[in-house]
Amino acid sequence: MRSITTLALIGLAAVVATGCAVPEQYKAKRQMKQLDANTYELSLREPWVENEINVREDAMKEATQFCGEKNQGMQPLQAISRSARETGNGAFVRYTFRCVGYLDAPKTEYHRFGFYSDEESKKEATERYREEFGF
Repeated sequence: MRSITTLALIGLAAVVATGCAVPEQYKAKRQMKQLDANTYELSLREPWVENEINVREDAMKEATQFCGEKNQGMQPLQAISRSARETGNGAFVRYTFRCVGYLDAPKTEYHRFGFYSDEESKKEATERYREEFGF
């Protein structure tokens, strides 16, 4: 009984150890290059992905996270992507973006454009829009 348990544990450990090893061909390849003071280019290749849209979304998330670490927002400038069929070894994207400062929110409440005869009709229209459209 003890030898069966030992063999099962050894087998389980071997399966776990081999499952953690990822071949080099299936690792994402990324390169971040700074073009000027706040502009960056991220090259990302994911060999296991067929569709370039998925890699483009991953690049956008990485760029947003990169700028977020600097307490800035991300402004996309250009994205050039290729599918796995075009490259032959996974989907690829070259994502150019800029880290920018955050803008303050508008100071006044938004009102729909309209012609009001007096202040009272403006208040009534604002309440009607809030009930109808939720703002």
